[in-house]
Amino acid sequence: MNKKNMILEVAEQLFASEGYTSTSIDDIASKCDITKAAIYYHFKNKQELYRYILQKNFMNLAQNIEIAVGNEDKVENKFIAYVITFAQEIQNSKHIASLLMREMANGGKDMPPDALKEMLRTFKSLTLIIKSGNEQKIFKCIEPMIMQMMIIGSLSFLFTTQKIRKKVKEESDTGAKVDIQHSFEQSAYKISMTLLNSLEE
Repeated sequence: MNKKNMILEVAEQLFASEGYTSTSIDDIASKCDITKAAIYYHFKNKQELYRYILQKNFMNLAQNIEIAVGNEDKVENKFIAYVITFAQEIQNSKHIASLLMREMANGGKDMPPDALKEMLRTFKSLTLIIKSGNEQKIFKCIEPMIMQMMIIGSLSFLFTTQKIRKKVKEESDTGAKVDIQHSFEQSAYKISMTLLNSLEE
């Protein structure tokens, strides 16, 4: 792995686990075992590094959603493709769920404009799906932003709580049912179908 990719990998992990404000260039340099100057050779400051990471993750998300949705004809399948592709990106990128949840929790105050622009691409895809479903009298009228929050929140929570749900299952003596038998993909599909049912007339 070259030095720039190592910096990006370590920085993404730290931003996801510690947050933007709590992560310093010193922290990144220390974990990479390099000097701060080596980081500044590739990125002029922490803000640019964060922007690069978020924009790259969100651009990949937006592109893959557009492709998946575009491959479907029926509006119901477009919606399922949207949710499943979102879930796949969360799983594949490892840290995007934590980054998203941190940004949602702090009101997006650290979200770079370029990254926000890419997130709005995903929202546009969902908006067009819901609008099409409304026009075809297949979906109920619902604010796309509310549905977007339900999708992001449920998928991010599903991903980030995998370990704690397993721990609860192992240590619980209350008899409460904690479902960890399904894979992440199976659970994401169940979420997509639950949300689709809430949309359908």
